[in-house]
Amino acid sequence: MKNRFLEKKTKYCGRFAPSPTGPLHFGSLVTALASYIDVKSNNGIWWLRIDDIDNIRSNPNFKKSIQIQLLDHGMIWDSWPEEKGGVSGVLFQSRRNWWYASAFNQLLTDNKIYSCNCSRKKIKSLFDKGKANKLKTGEIAYPGTCKKFKNLNTNGKVSWRFNSNNNDDFIILRKDNFWSYSIASVVDDSMQKVNRVMRGEDLKPTLLRNRLIQSALGLHYPKVFHVPLVTDKNGNKLSKSKGSKTLQSGVHIDKQLKLAWGYLKKNMPPAWLERVSPFTENYFF
Repeated sequence: MKNRFLEKKTKYCGRFAPSPTGPLHFGSLVTALASYIDVKSNNGIWWLRIDDIDNIRSNPNFKKSIQIQLLDHGMIWDSWPEEKGGVSGVLFQSRRNWWYASAFNQLLTDNKIYSCNCSRKKIKSLFDKGKANKLKTGEIAYPGTCKKFKNLNTNGKVSWRFNSNNNDDFIILRKDNFWSYSIASVVDDSMQKVNRVMRGEDLKPTLLRNRLIQSALGLHYPKVFHVPLVTDKNGNKLSKSKGSKTLQSGVHIDKQLKLAWGYLKKNMPPAWLERVSPFTENYFF
């Protein structure tokens, strides 16, 4: 299959990038649908990208089931080439270590990152002593203990942090040699020429991290929209890790799509809905 995007530039290019730690639930469907109709209503390119860089938490069975769930719900991704990490047109981040390492080396050369051997326990202890504060993400802000070593602190296993100068020296490469979501998503968005990102509102506090990496690497900024979170009856975000009910197949698909579209119509901006509604209602219903 020819890749239209690589042959000719398009105005709209988006992606859906789930982690294969469980099957998709209703919240996942809402975000996927928002991304799909945002791009396809403008005849754009839509990639499926599987965030499986953490192979301890990733499950091969879910990698397949996520694809089936999307296809069952009428969302057909454009084909990403095998030589750039694609399998059956899907980009798998676990196949793209070379590209992340290349970006890492650029950041290291430009003195944008530094090594850190502080444990979570140590950072928590500093927080308990009032020497560190919490970020909007809910994480404890790294107090900068290892900054003074200027990349020379490499004894034993170390993580690598971005020198953000804004009280959020977040991790780029973990001690177990897994890449962070921030650098992987930024590198892949650039590689895939993504310029439209639809993601959950809970990720809003991490957007600056992406912007900092993009700026440091000289990459473009995609336009990012945050979709209001779907919550359960207790007001908690739907989550794979908390066992939220998975999407059902067969006769349930049409109802699930209508519920997801209804949620977007109720919660998304009128101007956006006006743009995507003709395509959505014609394509799905």
